[in-house]
Amino acid sequence: MLQKNGYNVEVAVFDRDNYKPREIHTAYTVLGNISHGDYGRRLRVFLQAIPKLRRLVKQNDLVYSSGLDMLFLSVISSLFLKKKQVVEVGDIREIQVDKSWKGKIYRKIENWFLKRTHLVVVTSSAFLSEYFHGYHSYKIKGLVLENKLDMDLSIRETFLPQQKPVGEKIRIGYFGLLRCKWSLKVLTQLVKNYGDRFEVVLAGLITHQNEHDEIVALDNTSYLGLYKSPDDLSAIYANVDMIWACYQPFEENDYNLRWARPNRFYESCFFGKPLFTRNGCQDAFEVKKLNIGYLIDDSDPEITSGKIATITNDNFNIWQNNILSLPPDIFVYTREDLELKETIDHLFN
Repeated sequence: MLQKNGYNVEVAVFDRDNYKPREIHTAYTVLGNISHGDYGRRLRVFLQAIPKLRRLVKQNDLVYSSGLDMLFLSVISSLFLKKKQVVEVGDIREIQVDKSWKGKIYRKIENWFLKRTHLVVVTSSAFLSEYFHGYHSYKIKGLVLENKLDMDLSIRETFLPQQKPVGEKIRIGYFGLLRCKWSLKVLTQLVKNYGDRFEVVLAGLITHQNEHDEIVALDNTSYLGLYKSPDDLSAIYANVDMIWACYQPFEENDYNLRWARPNRFYESCFFGKPLFTRNGCQDAFEVKKLNIGYLIDDSDPEITSGKIATITNDNFNIWQNNILSLPPDIFVYTREDLELKETIDHLFN
């Protein structure tokens, strides 16, 4: 978006083990290699990266950080250089909303960095209203930039509405990082008990091998393997009728689940696939308002699967017609790149 609107962009990244990101279509500098969960080693890599990052900061006017850990690093690397700082936030971690002394200390430290930041870009309006303006005394300037798709709408035309005849199975797709054990248990019970009416299609990164092996061993289930977004989205979404975008039952401190706006919602809308979602999360408000899917309240997998089994093909056809009639600005970028440019330009005025 920044390059599209005339900015000269210099990219600096950390390599991450077992993670294949989208291609970076420009020259970039590698600051180091980090491992998942090894925070001691990560801190050492960050400290070693400061001199290299500071050299890059000196020759630019603004630093755009992806995530608060990158913001902390960029602010430290920019000390006394008077550069504009922008941070993009797509998740809120447990420590940030922790009510204990640990959480309070963390927020005091975070507040120090936010006071040296000129703009926070959030993927959900709730992150801004509930966290940055609710938990912090410093009311930072914010911009909402949702996880919409940057894809050609002509692709969507191939996903034309097809009425599902009475009695035909409904195929449910669970795609992405398959890390929710509760979701796998619900879908397992669904195909065990109601395999004559439902099929389950999985695709993405397996994190719970036992639960994964249990469900794919059943009839009426399949696993498509890993996929690359957005290149492979059309192929995997063509295999299903509805999308599983439901969280496990909320715990008291699951604020991130309540506030976040993940990719699945926008992908489902783009490809015209009604979705399942957890009542009380941000996506659920939209699903209910637009009548484009099924809201789940229950916590017991057996009860949940039984209630899903009450869905009729008429229900599905109504949801599908509604989701295929949505205005594109709900799920694809329209003016967002210009809004980002105008907001950043204003920082220099």
